[in-house]
Amino acid sequence: MIDNYTRTIVQVDSFPELMLSIKGATGPTGIGGTGPTGVTGNTGPSGATGYTGPPGGPTGPTGVIGPTGGSDAPTGATGPTGNTGPTGFSSTGPTGSTGPLGTGPTGAGATGPTGPTGNTGPLGTGPTGPTGVTGNTGPTGNTGPTGNTGPTGPTGDTGAGGTTGPTGAVAPTGPTGPTGNTGPTGPTGNTGPGQVSFVVACSDETTALSAGTSKVTFRMPYAFTVSAVRASLTTAQASGNIFTVDINEGGTTILSTKLTIDNTELTSTTAATPPVISDSSLADDASITVDIDQIGDGTAKGLKVTLIGTRT
Repeated sequence: MIDNYTRTIVQVDSFPELMLSIKGATGPTGIGGTGPTGVTGNTGPSGATGYTGPPGGPTGPTGVIGPTGGSDAPTGATGPTGNTGPTGFSSTGPTGSTGPLGTGPTGAGATGPTGPTGNTGPLGTGPTGPTGVTGNTGPTGNTGPTGNTGPTGPTGDTGAGGTTGPTGAVAPTGPTGPTGNTGPTGPTGNTGPGQVSFVVACSDETTALSAGTSKVTFRMPYAFTVSAVRASLTTAQASGNIFTVDINEGGTTILSTKLTIDNTELTSTTAATPPVISDSSLADDASITVDIDQIGDGTAKGLKVTLIGTRT
């Protein structure tokens, strides 16, 4: 039977030397054992590829595989291969469906050694095509916006100061220029307020004085700035504690050091300790009181107090 049938469509007028190869029928397997495999011959040069015909031609049917010999019988010698038939000129038919592959049981005979592989034929390589032309370089893109300025770095340390140069020589004084003309006299200013004094009697002239508050009370006729205070007696005391007087505005003293009259003296202007004014601004209509804080032997008489200053 024919176990393999191959047909190839060629363009006869281009490749007349190509022919259809037909394998002859394979003979039945002999009973003897398989002989050794012969040496593989050199691979011949690759033939030119034939023209492929139009698709759709039928593929011929695969031949039926012959039966395999019994498993206990040795394999016979392989028969000679038949001559290759001439190449046909008909078109390739459509590919038929592949039939099932039958496989018989393997015989019990030993397989001979494999012969050496033949030399590989030269590999044909076509020439490399020319490199394509490099395209033109594209235009340069626009420059991106400038980034934000980074923060200012810390101020460096101040360098050491240079040495001060020597002082230059003093130049001689130039001549004095002529005296300018005297300007006109300005207008006379308004006359300022004059000094004002208040003398207030704190007792009669004959009764001996005693310590106590509010020996006299009166109200200021206008706002007044006190610049000095005095106290006087008609009759001085002879001995004892120093005679001491206080002046108050609205019940609060205006003196940080009180008025004193030394023994045998008639006025505070000769006292060893002069008074100190702590509140010099007396308000308009303020209530003023005079106190005798301390007396001596009780012989002093006729107390008067004087306020000296300016109207505000």
